[in-house]
Amino acid sequence: MENTELKEEKKNEVIFQIKKTESETLVVSKRTYKGISYIDLRVFFRPEGVEDLRPTRKGLTLTESLFSEVICGLSEIFRK
Repeated sequence: MENTELKEEKKNEVIFQIKKTESETLVVSKRTYKGISYIDLRVFFRPEGVEDLRPTRKGLTLTESLFSEVICGLSEIFRK
């Protein structure tokens, strides 16, 4: 595998972002690693004086299929 392919395989595709506070944003992204698709929900923060968001350890990464199961389970909460 070429280096370019390896970089592409690890690249995150941001699906959407939700601003939590002035300095924190929830970022939902999708990526493929070793042929498996993952969904990542992670809190990012913006340090004072810096324009780019930085990831925190606060987050969750699940395979796409497991994430689908979580969505089904969560939808039960809203049906009641």
